[in-house]
Amino acid sequence: MAEETLSANANDHHKDFLRGDTSVPWAISVFSHHAKGVSAICRKAWPVLSHGQIRVSTVGELRGLGYDVIKDGKKGHCLIPLDPPPWDWRPLRDIGFQPAQLNPEKQRRLRGEAV
Repeated sequence: MAEETLSANANDHHKDFLRGDTSVPWAISVFSHHAKGVSAICRKAWPVLSHGQIRVSTVGELRGLGYDVIKDGKKGHCLIPLDPPPWDWRPLRDIGFQPAQLNPEKQRRLRGEAV
């Protein structure tokens, strides 16, 4: 959740908006599912969510900080809508998400475990 990475994600999403691929002008991408745990979400979102580390939050925690989480596509892909730039990423980075942890699906695959 480096500031540069979050800003790049929001700007990439805005390019999708300008092409007409989404109705949300500014947002960052996340993965979520109302009834699944972290491991199941990471498995379902593979290979898009193939990062070595992930950070975890809940919709309730994010909404408590004034953000929303909306469904956007398949495999649990969601968006956190944003106001136009400039952005202050500190609330999301420092409060909204837990510290980085290993992606359990990537770890499972590195161990060679069957799906």
